[in-house]
Amino acid sequence: GVNKELFHDKTKNADIDDGNFKFLNISIPHYRKNIKLLVEAYYSAFKESDHTNLIIKTSTKKPKLFFECDVVKEIQTVQKKFSGKKLPKVTLLTHKYESIIPTYNACDCLVSASSSEGFGLPLLEGLAANMIVIAPNCTGQIDFLNAKNSLLVDVEKIPAKRVYQYWRPSDGAETYMPIIDDLSSKMLNAYNNSNDLKLKMSKPMKKTVSDFSWKNAASMILDLHDKNI
Repeated sequence: GVNKELFHDKTKNADIDDGNFKFLNISIPHYRKNIKLLVEAYYSAFKESDHTNLIIKTSTKKPKLFFECDVVKEIQTVQKKFSGKKLPKVTLLTHKYESIIPTYNACDCLVSASSSEGFGLPLLEGLAANMIVIAPNCTGQIDFLNAKNSLLVDVEKIPAKRVYQYWRPSDGAETYMPIIDDLSSKMLNAYNNSNDLKLKMSKPMKKTVSDFSWKNAASMILDLHDKNI
């Protein structure tokens, strides 16, 4: 759920309010978030002269668990692949802010490349902040994202590597992988048609945010309880 009243605050995060078109990704540094794939899609779509910025809100602490990745090394690996190209800006945010809303307000588009989500709360919050939301067409976020309120990225089902699973990896497990060319295409669409997309998706976005208020979420849970489900 989301408290839409909180998003009436239009304060912007001054740390990143640089005049560029800003993509925001909020990811715990786990392999399933596909940060490397996201950066590769971004570098494929844009160049330095496009004046874009991919802002990744994450942690750069040294990984301690097998499903955690080193975000800096992941990005450096992609940069080597694009050696010789004048690359667009990437910013890592590791500061713990009192509120994430000013960060949403300073950005234009919320983008995810995650293979799986239980719900995907930042994506709902992105709608509440009136952002264009780009996300894979799979798993938890599809409870509230659709073709009317967001840009959904095509995916393919793949075997889930051990690092894509948590505490007890299972043989034969499967997950989803965003198709990188479609992710690049969706990011370009958001960049080139931002105002038109926001106008087109405004009503569906607002309806989704209203449908998933905390009050409505609580009512749905109580309704399930009353039905003994």
